[in-house]
Amino acid sequence: IENAIVQIVSGDGIPQRAMKTNSLGQFYTSTPLSPSTYTIEVDKPGVTFNPQQIIINNNILSPIELQVSV
Repeated sequence: IENAIVQIVSGDGIPQRAMKTNSLGQFYTSTPLSPSTYTIEVDKPGVTFNPQQIIINNNILSPIELQVSV
């Protein structure tokens, strides 16, 4: 989904990164996050996404696919 806002939020609820998806619905960040557990939240009016938890441990993550809630 194009132009959705994707936030990576720390365990204490503080946004750590915010990105906008491109025309293919893709997003990325190239700056590292500290090792911890984070939640990915997506905001797009009219569309609902389930938040997804990720664990960062100083490794490069494989691509993550976020699904629209039905």
